[in-house]
Amino acid sequence: MLLLAPERIVKITPEKTKASRKASITRVEEKELTLTLESPLKLYPGEEVALEIPQEEDALYIIKGRVLKAPGEKELTLGELSEPTRIQRRKSQRIPSKLKVKYSFSLDKKYQNNYKKGICLNVSRQGVLLATREKLPLEYELILLLEVSLKGQEIYSIKVRGELIREELNLPRITGKFKYGYGVELIDPFPLLDN
Repeated sequence: MLLLAPERIVKITPEKTKASRKASITRVEEKELTLTLESPLKLYPGEEVALEIPQEEDALYIIKGRVLKAPGEKELTLGELSEPTRIQRRKSQRIPSKLKVKYSFSLDKKYQNNYKKGICLNVSRQGVLLATREKLPLEYELILLLEVSLKGQEIYSIKVRGELIREELNLPRITGKFKYGYGVELIDPFPLLDN
């Protein structure tokens, strides 16, 4: 998806006053951008502004520019646009990984050994991105068994509960047979202990 495209909703913030307004992009040219503001904002040619452009649920892009024309309080033309800067919006950062993982849908102990294989593509404090060989139903609770080795030492198994909260459509090609991706929100922030 293009960052700057007609009809895209953005937030514009003047560097001087920090009074933000939502705006819709109406025209995009090579070095200029025209916006229509949802509510009036008095800006003058030469003022610096920042555009916030949401791209993904976890990212925000910032593009800085300068007001070229402000014929009214609800229409602007910007120029001198900077390259986009990506800002992480998650509560905790994702750490890329290729951890081998096993998962099971059963919370009943007598069926918990019926694990299927997967790959954990990234890990954060709140969840993981799980790649599987088969399509899985959303909003199901599951048990994840992560296998972790610290600097080539002994392999540790960590068992956690999670819920499938979204399907990830853009998996990297490195997943091979694991072609389905799911965001898993961790329910238990600490590992489950076997008794």
